[in-house]
Amino acid sequence: MNLTRNLYLLFLCGMCTPAVHAAGNMTTDAAVQQTVNQDADATKLKELAEFRKKYKFPEPKASESELKAAQMGLKMLMLQRTGDYTVTGADLWGEKVMNQHLRDVAKTVRALSYGVQKYGKSAKGDLDLYLDYLFTHNFFLRMPKLVYSNISVH
Repeated sequence: MNLTRNLYLLFLCGMCTPAVHAAGNMTTDAAVQQTVNQDADATKLKELAEFRKKYKFPEPKASESELKAAQMGLKMLMLQRTGDYTVTGADLWGEKVMNQHLRDVAKTVRALSYGVQKYGKSAKGDLDLYLDYLFTHNFFLRMPKLVYSNISVH
């Protein structure tokens, strides 16, 4: 009887021990994971800074009239934010995006980027709203395949 009781006790303690150790290690694993994530973010930021030094992008240039026209175009689209990254508004492109649409979008993004550069945070909302609009309406997925591109979108 003592042998049976001792075996049960040993078996019960053996089952509880891994759970106790696992709970104790959970916090250390989370701390290690957080440190790894912070190191990865620091590495990515460092690589991004090196990339920007090596490949300098030209500053966006636009006239005040182009900026005003882009802002007026945004008002005409009647864009409204429905979520953090979703925007509703008129779909100007239909089923197929044409090359002229690409030029118009590039011109608008350039003008709005110039506004952000010149006016800072006050103009950043317009650019963010327009970019979210483009992503919400899958503009980039509907772009025509260019001659030199090997990407095929179904």
